[in-house]
Amino acid sequence: MNNHKKTLSKKEVYVACDFSLPLRMFNLPEIYAKKIKQTFPYINIIFISKDLNKLSLEEHEMLKDVTIYWGNLFSTDMLKLMPKLEWIHFGSVGVEKANSEDVRKKNIKITNSINIVEDAMTTSAIAAMTNLARGIFRAEKLRTLKKLNRQGWDLFGEHIHDFFGGHALIVGYGAVGRKLAKICKAFDMKVSAVNRSHEPDSNVDQFYKLNNVTSALKDVDFVINLLPLTNETEQFFSENFFKKMKSTSFFINIGRGETVVEKDLIIALNNRTISAAALDVFFKEPLSLDSPLWNVDNAIITPHVAGYTNQYWPKQTDLFIKLLSNHLGKPIK
Repeated sequence: MNNHKKTLSKKEVYVACDFSLPLRMFNLPEIYAKKIKQTFPYINIIFISKDLNKLSLEEHEMLKDVTIYWGNLFSTDMLKLMPKLEWIHFGSVGVEKANSEDVRKKNIKITNSINIVEDAMTTSAIAAMTNLARGIFRAEKLRTLKKLNRQGWDLFGEHIHDFFGGHALIVGYGAVGRKLAKICKAFDMKVSAVNRSHEPDSNVDQFYKLNNVTSALKDVDFVINLLPLTNETEQFFSENFFKKMKSTSFFINIGRGETVVEKDLIIALNNRTISAAALDVFFKEPLSLDSPLWNVDNAIITPHVAGYTNQYWPKQTDLFIKLLSNHLGKPIK
């Protein structure tokens, strides 16, 4: 018997879930679906496709009773199919897909999964920083060209950093930024950060706002983008920003692809205006096969996986159960 199992009212609760894609990170394992069902016997999970045109008549009927949406593929078009929707829980950090007047008018609650991905995202940021600083990615490129020797390596000498004692600028100072700043300090780094509040923080030497952050760039070795996508941040990183960075500095994006003017970044990398970049997110995803970024030799590219870990599903399920119990007014002891 599951110790967490609670008796809810006999009124059934319908959850629309888009975690049914043929990928490990976007497919709810059956064992965790069963765990939710055992904890909440009256929960009905309806797996839906992003393509609303593929929904059956039966699915259309069931969606009319949905009060909870769980996943990453929500669109405002779905509101017409789910008139009773009360809560949207994203399995990722970004919630911009629900940032609409229609959602606000309905007073729909919105939550995200920052608490379960902040460790992975922080690790990804540090991995990118150390890779770039120590030139590991450059060694890999030389290896594929069969030029991995000290003569080949010598070409990049100016771009190989100590890492200890560097200067990191964290643009977007939320949960991931705070954890990252603490680790950077352990490496004796100077840490600057962009944050609206400017509340004192022992791990940050200097706070900036978006409108004056470029004044710090002449001294920065690493720019780490953790910004969410808003009207203020859209296409924030552009030609003017990259031109003010040091030629030996690095740009890391694990925030949102739409915050960067991609063509300006590509020019900055190709012209060696900046040393290199590590990019996990892009303006359009997945990155198209004809994107010029594939041919940029001083860029590390990963497919929007900075927040993923093999512990994602146990963590995501426990988080959803906790939030679901609060939403239903049935705390789990």
